[in-house]
Amino acid sequence: MPDGRAQQLGSPVLDDGNLSNPLVGSTVILIGRPSPTEIERAARASASAVIVRATETSAKVLAAAGERAGITVLAANEKLSWGEVYSLVRTMFTMYETRDEGRLDLFELADSVARDAGGAVAIEDMGMRVVAYSSIPGQDIDELRADGILGRRVPEHAVQAEEYLAVLRAERAVWCHEPRDNAPRLAIGVQAHGQSYGTIWVIQGDTPLNARAPEILADAARRAVPQLAKISFAGDARRHLRNDLLGRLLRGIGPMEKLAAEVGLPVRGPFDVVAFGAFGALGSPADELDTGLVADMVRNVLDSYRIRAAVGVHDGHGYAVVAGEPDSSLWEDLIRETLSRASERHGETWRAGASRVLTDIRRLPEGAEQAHDVLLALSSGSDESLAFARHREMSAALVLHAVGTCSRLSVLLRDEPLATVLRHDDEYGSEYAKTLREWIKRHYDVPTAAAALFVHPNTLRHRLNRMRDLFDLDDPDLRLVLALQLRMHASEVAGAATA
Repeated sequence: MPDGRAQQLGSPVLDDGNLSNPLVGSTVILIGRPSPTEIERAARASASAVIVRATETSAKVLAAAGERAGITVLAANEKLSWGEVYSLVRTMFTMYETRDEGRLDLFELADSVARDAGGAVAIEDMGMRVVAYSSIPGQDIDELRADGILGRRVPEHAVQAEEYLAVLRAERAVWCHEPRDNAPRLAIGVQAHGQSYGTIWVIQGDTPLNARAPEILADAARRAVPQLAKISFAGDARRHLRNDLLGRLLRGIGPMEKLAAEVGLPVRGPFDVVAFGAFGALGSPADELDTGLVADMVRNVLDSYRIRAAVGVHDGHGYAVVAGEPDSSLWEDLIRETLSRASERHGETWRAGASRVLTDIRRLPEGAEQAHDVLLALSSGSDESLAFARHREMSAALVLHAVGTCSRLSVLLRDEPLATVLRHDDEYGSEYAKTLREWIKRHYDVPTAAAALFVHPNTLRHRLNRMRDLFDLDDPDLRLVLALQLRMHASEVAGAATA
């Protein structure tokens, strides 16, 4: 460290070997095993520091190169991914880049606003966590605010999502009157450069608020940006670390017992792995931000019931590893309810698939694969009302999904005999596909199938006899293939209609 510990970290930049632009004051993260030449190159690019991974021997060589080039060289812990290093540096940089007003204590700000506006104040982050509140004597608070302060999280109520969206979308302070049995609130979003960092709320008690309360809140929101930004970035860093550790656990990369301890899980089962997500009309997963928010919802509700679980985002989907719960009914109901609320809030249908019960922590990757397969089968299945299922309950659906996603089989499933049926329907306006689907679905029982088709049994028998002119409808192998083809075709038609 040529300048000792006084050297301030700059904004982080990941370098894969192509760094060329001047980066005055930046902290360059050198990916891989850098050489002294790359240390010197970073110094010439006007970086303030570089971060490397190095062995004990190479660390001395790189440190000497840094001394010669006049640049600080820091060694990253081998246990940290490059993404975690980046998030950590970004958080530290954000915490110290602001001056004066950035050091304002949020509790002091809450007291100041409460005095000027005339009502009790709470400041929340984007996770609806109460990060600061006022304590001015004589100012009333209602039950909702008291619960939020005690639990450091705002209790949920029926119109909470709509209320917060209205506050964050508004350009100025807005009034909120729900729930009706609590005091009205004046609220404003804390935003900067198009990014939201939290909200500020002031309660109106028996005495009306100061007429200038909206302007007072607007000024407070501007002043709160630096501190809430720090909280936001720190939360992002923690979330990234949590997701990375959970991802390693679900992939089986690294010492499983140690990874389990780092995410707060025991080393002995039973374990259940749950994958949850929502899919768009074209089969694409939900937005990563939405998935992260829903993962937070699942984590919070499981925590509130003291259910031991590691929850995060992995490969675009939410995952929860639930430990030590031989009776799964409680946490299953909690996840169902949480995903139902997420569906209402985000406008998509959220579903979850659970693995079989695992007794060995080394089988978590297998459990993750099972849960993921169930989630995909649920999302592509014909039963839209089914939002949660276990692997043991989905055997048939899993086979159908596997068959439908196999490219070689997908071609065959569109071939004969189904192709003959569909071609005949297109050319002559017949309803052979629909007829066969109902006949097979009713276990080849003509009276029952005829009732489902709203035709006379003799009419159905006549149609079936005419189909025998096209192919051998009495061949058991052909019937099996046709049943599978019709089932997969129905799924494709349903998917196209949704799109």
